[in-house]
Amino acid sequence: MAEGFSLVDLGKLAEPINALITKIANAAGILYEPTRIRRKARAEADAELITATNQLKLNDLSRRALKRFIIEESIKQTNIENILDKTFPEISESADPSKLSNEWLLFFFERAKCASDNELQTIWAKILAGETNNHGSFSKSTLRILSEMSQEDATTF
Repeated sequence: MAEGFSLVDLGKLAEPINALITKIANAAGILYEPTRIRRKARAEADAELITATNQLKLNDLSRRALKRFIIEESIKQTNIENILDKTFPEISESADPSKLSNEWLLFFFERAKCASDNELQTIWAKILAGETNNHGSFSKSTLRILSEMSQEDATTF
């Protein structure tokens, strides 16, 4: 033991030592607290930045998807309107369009809307006019097969 201290003397110092240890611990905590707050704030700011960046990416992705969707649907709408423009002159005066089922028409336009070639649009127009003029002329199977054909195959057909 160090000179001048006895076990009895240490017993007398136990309370002040405990108080000193507590004081140092509190002081160290107080000294460390601003550092802890800054570190926590930086970590939270980093987390918010990561979240914001991911949301921007998602929003950017959503914007691109929406733009692509609008472009695709505009092309399909143009195709449908071109087909209809070619269909009307082919309709006979005796045609009864009320006989066309909505199901057949929906199926027709679902397949025909991708035809952007002028000759393919003419073929689709003749099919729509043919079905309008003579109900039951073209089955949905025929439409499905035509939609899978190349332009050359469809022209031959």
